[in-house]
Amino acid sequence: MVEGPRAIRIPVTHLGVGREWYRRALEREPEGEDDRSVVFTVGGCRLVLQLSEQPGEPSGAVYWAVDQLAAEHLRIATIGQEAGHAPSPVDPTAATAELRDPFGNVFGLIATDERQERQLREQRTAEKLALQNVRETLDRMQQKDADQKRINRIIGWALATVVLLALVFAWSLASQQRQAADARPVLPIKAPGSP
Repeated sequence: MVEGPRAIRIPVTHLGVGREWYRRALEREPEGEDDRSVVFTVGGCRLVLQLSEQPGEPSGAVYWAVDQLAAEHLRIATIGQEAGHAPSPVDPTAATAELRDPFGNVFGLIATDERQERQLREQRTAEKLALQNVRETLDRMQQKDADQKRINRIIGWALATVVLLALVFAWSLASQQRQAADARPVLPIKAPGSP
């Protein structure tokens, strides 16, 4: 099953310029960097700016979710622009907008659908509640099972104690009867006709 992207690699010819432009566009500091790359993490996806010695074709288009398309487009379009150079306006009915980074790569913006986002949040919340209910039910069942085992152990020990006491009592009673029988005086038995 294919899931969401985990990493995106974008070629840049100057790491310093790319680092600064993407730092400002993404409004976050890089997570790591070395002499060949700069790494940002955005929404669980790694964006790797990879140093490319030769400028080539742009890598394609990467679209970033935004909740205010026109405002974000305006903010990002002004990064590194000369004063007095106004960015092109965004069509208010459009769900996407495209900009270019300093290396010609498309930095796309896509408006989030608030209704769809709300439905996804509600679905995730419902799933969390269902999992919590299942977890609580399993915990109750495990506790009930542990309680029943404890009760069974107590009953077992109690029965073993009663049986042991009954055996001790029976042995003690038998010993007393033997002692009583041994302690009785023995009368001589006279045979009939003896003086």
